[in-house]
Amino acid sequence: MFRAKDAQKAAKAAFEKLYEGTCVVYGYTDAVNLQTGETEQTKRILYAGPCRLSRTAALYWRSAERLLSGEQLSYDAILFLPPDARITAGCAVTVTQGGSVLSFQQAGDPNVYKTHTEVKIRRLDRT
Repeated sequence: MFRAKDAQKAAKAAFEKLYEGTCVVYGYTDAVNLQTGETEQTKRILYAGPCRLSRTAALYWRSAERLLSGEQLSYDAILFLPPDARITAGCAVTVTQGGSVLSFQQAGDPNVYKTHTEVKIRRLDRT
């Protein structure tokens, strides 16, 4: 008998095997400063754990051309996370994968599925 939950578990496990990096997602929350009584934004970690960063082959050629010309490097990528990773639009993301540490800004709201979360992110720094 086919069980949807069993299929979802198997698909989630398959996604998790593809995670070859780690990331830390930083977000901001409002907190009241006890000394001044004013509300301030404080940076906190929303998620830290396994991930996978996906970039296209065309991106590598454009990156090399821009690097040689001295341009600021900026590109979009997709970050894959477990489905329980709860993050919000506008977060800062640091990804360690393949021996590189890269900084990104989250470009939009995450797409949450039963097997994984997909987040469009934009590279911030220069290689």
